[in-house]
Amino acid sequence: MAVFATWNAFNDIFNVKRSGLFVRAGWDLPWAQQLTPREQLLKTLYETTTRVEDDDAFDSFTQQDLLDYLGTHSPRVLFVGYGGTDDWAHEGKYDLVLQAAHQDDQFISELWNTMQSVPAYHDKVTFIVTTDHGRGSGLEQWKNHDKDIDGAENIWIGVIGPDTPPLGEMANVPRVTQSQIAATIAALLGQDYRAADPRAAPPLPVARGWTGSSIPPAK
Repeated sequence: MAVFATWNAFNDIFNVKRSGLFVRAGWDLPWAQQLTPREQLLKTLYETTTRVEDDDAFDSFTQQDLLDYLGTHSPRVLFVGYGGTDDWAHEGKYDLVLQAAHQDDQFISELWNTMQSVPAYHDKVTFIVTTDHGRGSGLEQWKNHDKDIDGAENIWIGVIGPDTPPLGEMANVPRVTQSQIAATIAALLGQDYRAADPRAAPPLPVARGWTGSSIPPAK
């Protein structure tokens, strides 16, 4: 598994010291001693770019670092955390929120096309795209999110892959939550997460042949 994220808190979220996972998060990345010219340029940009947030790098930097990694590595599971929309919303710059959302959409498309171009991944990869929280509304509340802001509890989840029919935006479905994502990832890998932890939420009903309690066969 590999983790690429703009927010340095992901080092703690994935508990790097204990888990031993490959995590690249924030501004201070563990650059190797010997770098390619492209890696050296990216390192220079990380070191010399004026920071809007001390704990959150730019999505464009993370994207290039990620693409370099995928050129030489083949992770079975990949986590990517873009943070631009959240940063600009907290700054109250709605025009830049929209620009960041558009750019992240392009980054996800680029990542999808990159994975599809690799024979080992072609038509075998599922993307689960979501957000960790929603936001408030109105002239001021949209800038923030927490348990006391109405609307911040609302999120969206998109899934695309060979096991997921292209149903578009689904309506009249049972309420779903973030807690179901872990079981969904396990199910797509042919594992029953709830067998290991019966308290866990069920997988999302998004794959072909799912009944909501069963999991698709391993491939």
